[in-house]
Amino acid sequence: MIRAKAKELKIARIKAGLLQKEVAEKIGITANAYAQIESGRKSTSPNTAKEICETFSKTFDNLFILNE
Repeated sequence: MIRAKAKELKIARIKAGLLQKEVAEKIGITANAYAQIESGRKSTSPNTAKEICETFSKTFDNLFILNE
């Protein structure tokens, strides 16, 4: 399972000057789904994690952890 590092992901979004809704639109998911990923309540797919990393110009290790 891929889980967000909630604090780091939120900080990256705020530094980018984006709302959760705007990030969701950029990566092609719902605002609710993104909010759950950002809070760490929901795991995400490798593709979505990649899109999020690209949106914020961050590495996977900066924003996510891989739990087995």
